[in-house]
Amino acid sequence: MIALTCMQSRPPKTTLRLLSLMAAGLFTGGLTLAFLRGVRQVTEGVPALFVDDRELAALRRVDAQLLGEAHGEPAEYEVALAKELALLNRAYANYMARGRSGAGESEIPARVAVVQTAVANSMAHGPADDPLRPLMRLRAAHFHEFLAEFSRSRVAKQDSTGLLNVGAQFLLRMRELGYIRGYETDLSDDEFATLYKMAWNNSVGMDVDLGWGTSTRAMAAPYKLTHAHRGLMIALALRSPASNLPYGAKPAAIKRARLESLVGKIQDAGKYDPNYPTEYALGVAYTLLGRESDAREKFELAAASRSAPALRTSGYLLPTPNGRVD
Repeated sequence: MIALTCMQSRPPKTTLRLLSLMAAGLFTGGLTLAFLRGVRQVTEGVPALFVDDRELAALRRVDAQLLGEAHGEPAEYEVALAKELALLNRAYANYMARGRSGAGESEIPARVAVVQTAVANSMAHGPADDPLRPLMRLRAAHFHEFLAEFSRSRVAKQDSTGLLNVGAQFLLRMRELGYIRGYETDLSDDEFATLYKMAWNNSVGMDVDLGWGTSTRAMAAPYKLTHAHRGLMIALALRSPASNLPYGAKPAAIKRARLESLVGKIQDAGKYDPNYPTEYALGVAYTLLGRESDAREKFELAAASRSAPALRTSGYLLPTPNGRVD
């Protein structure tokens, strides 16, 4: 496993093996995110979206299998990619520390280009029918190292070098969005893992344009988010929507933008689960936005189209006008 906890040009073997970490008690089969809770909500009253626990359990099994494959001595190309990703993460951390300006920004495109070369080399060594497998193993290894380093940093109240090496981009973005506050988070275990996967995929160009003039969308096909991953992200956005406003925007503008984005996420929830009470949820969102006429229309549609027994059957229980839950 690639556990790059230092920035040496030739990391010691003990930092590159999952078994050594297990011996140190950092990783066990029962490792959980004991420091995680549920996300601060700015959308009170919007029904939660249910995601099938069986699908989530299947995702965890896949992750465990990938981590198991990371046991043993890493190949040279795995070490090279881990090192370049660490350097990219540190460049991103420097960029953020400088207020998103200055020398830190100019370093990132060069680091991205080197990462892309290392990614291509890693894929060249992957199985012919699954060339992204080495990347998936490394991602699983990095996530587990991130958890261990996050726990350590939480105790020390300071970001460790290892934490920044495997997650600076992810960590700083999550703090910007308010999903991580210092070393506390309200994300569930599954949400935390999914957000890390998305950030890691982005850092190697697997899912989306990196934003620095490079893109490898063609690599993404076998590893796009699954149905359960999408459900988790929609559910998170329903209770704590993110804003796409530029860095430094005023808090009031950010809150408004988050509520406006909520409308689209509610519609996504309705597509994800046909049983989701979309009209009712839109009524709540429009109320929060001060659009009383639109809210009234949606509540009327919800009352006309959904009966209490049907809601009970689908698992979505909504308040009635007299305040009771039907």
